[in-house]
Amino acid sequence: MIAVGAVPRSLRWTFFGLAPIALLAAILLKISYERRDPYLLRVESNRERAIAIARRYIVSLGVPAEGWKAYCTAKPDPDLFRFFRSKPRNEGTLARALAPPVVIQVLFESPQHRHAFVTMSLEERVLGYDIRGAGKEVKGPLQSEAQTLQTATDALNSDPRLADLFARAVPEVSSVDRSEAAVTRVYTWRVPVQPLHELELAFTTSVRNGAVLSRMLKATVDPSYVRRTFRRTDDLLGIATLGFSFYVIAVILYSAVSYGRRATQGEVSHSRTLWMAVITTVLFMSILLTGYDETFISIATQNAAVPVGFVYTLLTLLMMGAALLASVAYGAGEGDVREAYPGKLASLDALVLGKVVSRNVGTSVMIGATFACWFLLMMQVLKMFTLGTAALDELNSVRFPFMRAPWLSFLMIGPASAFLFAVGGLVQPLAFAVRWIRTPRWRIPVVALCAVLATGAVVTSKPSVSSLLVTILVNVPALLVPFFVYDLLASVVSFITVSFVSSVVWISVLYAGWGRLAFWLTLVACLTLVLEFFAWRRGRDWREEEVRPEYARHIAERQALEAEVSAAREAQLRLLPQAPPHIPGLSIFASCLPARVVGGDFYDFFPLSEQRLGIFIAEGGNRGLASALSIALAKGYLMHATQRVKSPTDLILRLEETLGSVLESGVVTATIAYAILDARTGALEYARTGSYPKLVVTSNSGVIQQEHDVAAIPGRHLPITEGRARVSEGDTIVLFTDGVANRMASRSRSSHENWIERLAREHADTHALYTTLFDSIGAPIAACDHELEDDLTAIVIRRVAGNLQTQTAALEGVA
Repeated sequence: MIAVGAVPRSLRWTFFGLAPIALLAAILLKISYERRDPYLLRVESNRERAIAIARRYIVSLGVPAEGWKAYCTAKPDPDLFRFFRSKPRNEGTLARALAPPVVIQVLFESPQHRHAFVTMSLEERVLGYDIRGAGKEVKGPLQSEAQTLQTATDALNSDPRLADLFARAVPEVSSVDRSEAAVTRVYTWRVPVQPLHELELAFTTSVRNGAVLSRMLKATVDPSYVRRTFRRTDDLLGIATLGFSFYVIAVILYSAVSYGRRATQGEVSHSRTLWMAVITTVLFMSILLTGYDETFISIATQNAAVPVGFVYTLLTLLMMGAALLASVAYGAGEGDVREAYPGKLASLDALVLGKVVSRNVGTSVMIGATFACWFLLMMQVLKMFTLGTAALDELNSVRFPFMRAPWLSFLMIGPASAFLFAVGGLVQPLAFAVRWIRTPRWRIPVVALCAVLATGAVVTSKPSVSSLLVTILVNVPALLVPFFVYDLLASVVSFITVSFVSSVVWISVLYAGWGRLAFWLTLVACLTLVLEFFAWRRGRDWREEEVRPEYARHIAERQALEAEVSAAREAQLRLLPQAPPHIPGLSIFASCLPARVVGGDFYDFFPLSEQRLGIFIAEGGNRGLASALSIALAKGYLMHATQRVKSPTDLILRLEETLGSVLESGVVTATIAYAILDARTGALEYARTGSYPKLVVTSNSGVIQQEHDVAAIPGRHLPITEGRARVSEGDTIVLFTDGVANRMASRSRSSHENWIERLAREHADTHALYTTLFDSIGAPIAACDHELEDDLTAIVIRRVAGNLQTQTAALEGVA
């Protein structure tokens, strides 16, 4: 991850200062690139003009459509466009003019819900019409079939170009509608186009009582030719679509599980998720409403029985569901991003709180916009190697001039796409990578792969493969690089800027009448940049703690606790002995298995001479750094006091007094045991406080130590228990804390002494006894369970014959 401050100041200012030049170069390259595409479409019409021309034409046919509602859209045919593009421009010139790959569709609806339909070319030339559902009265005698066919033939021959094309074609009656007053017959002529024999033209007209009610010309590419010619492209796009679909399902499932887990921890805000879903729904519905005409025309022209209102209600519910899922996905991954990348959401939090002119937001906007300028230049340089695909890649853009509010679509598509892409391509992949990928160097490649899968949404417009690759090579870095350099808001701004500038420039080239709207949109964008530049230089810089949501404080508190626990774990690792000392005649094994990463238990060994060993074990009274501090103080005191204080009881009293004077509470909460063992004579004496830690000495004849309580000491709440024993060769000493004792009790009704005595008789080898002890309580050393409810600490010492080397298994459970 690169920090902005790590980059030399001169390089940063060069990067920012040259960004406008990079943007200008990108725009000029894009205009040049698109204008050099010989198949680039030029839109001369717009919504208002297309509706006016279509209305006049319908009225001229005798349909009183002056006050009718009008719906307008542009309908591209990607397969037909790819077909014409794959052929020389001098072939099929007439077919290209009569049946262009993009047509303007205008539908009129009367107050009685009757419809009249007109199709036009982008040059505003009427191509066909259908007024069968307009309710036009057709008076006159019923015609015979021959008369109706002649009327249909006359309609075909009224255009000399069609007459020449279909001169040898035989008409077919595709449908007949009979009523008492009229008979409507629909005739269709079909003919292959030469030399484009893979293309078929079909002229359809309907006649009722001598009146022509519809005439439509449609071009269809042979499906087998499409599959054969564009198979590789379609297969690649199909794979991309399939990968995108599976990825979306995976994100939804993983987000649901993660959101539930976060909710149980109190680390998500349901109200924030709901508000985010509402805002996203507004974005989605705004885009949907700008395309209302297209949906209405599609349903009306197909004579679907489903009402348009029902369709839009269903679409609204789908949009609300998608917005809710996206918001849940963001809420589920937000916590992990906050934990792994502190400060990366501070600017977004400030924006959500309405602090638009804060330095946080201003810096993110300026950094995101700067990166976008360079990525736009990168995009255009890459597209120079894909010359000739511009028209195909932007084919769906011809709809914009015919939308009800194209400016609204422009303003909403960018934020909506950026939010979805940021959630699916960045936030959720980061959350997954941080939680499940332990090797940091693999996280960014995994996130980049997920971002690539998230770009699969663009294949719905059937772009060229080269365009899809360019989209991936630009959009993925535009999303990821600003995040790792600065933060999430910079990433979103970068993506929105790339999308906005590309669309505005393209539509300006496509549609000559777009200039005024493009000017106002550009003006709004520039004023926003000026405002955020001022915020960047003069605005207040809010700290993350001041703007983060309330539930994020729970994450911060948990992180602080985990940091404390981690520090205490490191302290415990360093304070526990790495290995027991070498005392001839003793075989020693010891372990401390901590509960929930770190515990308060502790043990240590203090050699008093070549044959005498001091053994210390403590039962923790708390966890975290306080426990580690107590352990450190105790170990520091014992390293010196064990040589001076000969009595275990006196040492315990002096240790408690010393710790009590240093600790803030003045109270020592841990219970401890200290024993002195003479390896030469076998003499053992010890003292302990509380119920645990315990010490058990076993021999072949049973438990052999003797214990008694020391007389009451003023000021003490817990009694001190003293004990002594004579340890012979083969006898075993086991010291353990309450965690081990509780595990023993849960697995057997026999006393701890009897349990240990039985294990000692069954295992003559010290290591076997030690491992069996932990295995028998369900905590095998080799598979340490770090989710224990309490620490498991035990020391196993056996007196052996001769000069046997001391053995160790110390710290296996901690390390």
